[in-house]
Amino acid sequence: MKDQPIFKYPWDELEDYLEAEHQKKLTLLGYGSLMNAKSASQTLSSHKRMNRKSVYASGVRRVFNYKMPEAAYSRYGNPVSIKHIAALNLLTTNDKNDSVNGILQSVDVSDLGRFREREVGYQLSPVNTFDWKTRKRIDCPVYALELTNPETDILPHLYYLEVCSEGALSISQEFQRAFYETTFLADLETKLIDWIEGK
Repeated sequence: MKDQPIFKYPWDELEDYLEAEHQKKLTLLGYGSLMNAKSASQTLSSHKRMNRKSVYASGVRRVFNYKMPEAAYSRYGNPVSIKHIAALNLLTTNDKNDSVNGILQSVDVSDLGRFREREVGYQLSPVNTFDWKTRKRIDCPVYALELTNPETDILPHLYYLEVCSEGALSISQEFQRAFYETTFLADLETKLIDWIEGK
C-alpha cells in the first residue's frame, strides 16, 4: 500500500484527493464518540450500523488530551469542573506496543461539511488498521483524527466518556475492556482503567 497523505485541518485537499482516488467516501477509524452509533448518526447521515466493523490500529495511542470546544457542550453537556473538558485524541507513536481498538466506518463526501464542524482542529492521519477478530490487515487506506498540539493538564469530560464507553460496549464487554485498557489521560502515563478504578 502506498504512503497516504496527511490532511491538515480543515482538510482542504480531501475532496480532490478522494476524487482522484475514485473514492466517494473516506474510510475512518472511529476510536471515541464515533464508536457510539447514536452519536455518529448525529453527524453522518450516511451512517449505518451494518457498515461498522470492529478493528484495531497499531502504532498509535488514545489519549484524553483534546480540549473540547464549548460548542460541543450542547451535545455532551456542561463539564463537571473546569478541568473535565477533555475529549479523545490519537497520537501517532509508531511503537508496535501501542494500539487502540475502534470502529471502521465510512464518511461519505456529502457528510464532510458536517464532519469538519464536529471535529474542529484534528488532522486526518493514516493509520495501520487490522480486523479485530482475524488480525488481518485492512487492505484500504484508513484515516484517524489526530490533534498535534494537545493539552497536558485536563481530565475526561464525563458524559463524553460515557458515550464512548457505551459505544465500545455495544460491540462486546471484551471490546469495552480493551477501550479502558488502551486509553490514557493527558499525562500520557495514567491508564483510563486505573483512573476509573482509583476514584
